[in-house]
Amino acid sequence: PHWWYFATLIVAFIVALVCIYEGNTGLPWWMLVIAIIIAFCLTLMLGGLVAIFGFGGTQMQTVCQLIGAYIRPGYPLCNMYFTLFSYNSVSQSFLMLQDLKQAEYLKLPPKDAFIGQVIGTIVGAIFNYIMMESIVEQQEDILLSIEGTAVWSGQNVQQYNTQGIAWGALAKDMFSAGATYEMVPICLAIGLFIPI
Repeated sequence: PHWWYFATLIVAFIVALVCIYEGNTGLPWWMLVIAIIIAFCLTLMLGGLVAIFGFGGTQMQTVCQLIGAYIRPGYPLCNMYFTLFSYNSVSQSFLMLQDLKQAEYLKLPPKDAFIGQVIGTIVGAIFNYIMMESIVEQQEDILLSIEGTAVWSGQNVQQYNTQGIAWGALAKDMFSAGATYEMVPICLAIGLFIPI
């Protein structure tokens, strides 16, 4: 039933509030609401593109970072969490929709597919946290090094951190009118309106 999804949204919203305030992220509750609204709109819009063409649709991270940077400039951690709740939620929703579509093809009841997704999400979150803690504890020096090794690298985390600093702390100085990279937001707007 649809109310299962609504109840999941309420529980996830409460968990998100606890995380952003307990983690001292600098993301206020009203920005969390904005991020969820953006994720909802992007899921509808980009989900239509994915449904029509069968691929793509989630390349909006820079736009979400830009929006978060201009809503609350000077807060890189806040920007990272805003991006997490706005952009990453879209890619997660596409994965969920893909699972539901496959379940429909396999003639699985929607309730069973939903329960399987919820259980998988909870178990996956627990195991991801345990693995992350153990890997960071055991491989900290390698993850902090610039080159890493053939097996371990902190490149993705460092990239996410760098983007958070660039957009969260320096967006006004780097991407505003008259700044070095002023064309980035202008080109994003042009890229949005040319296809329309």
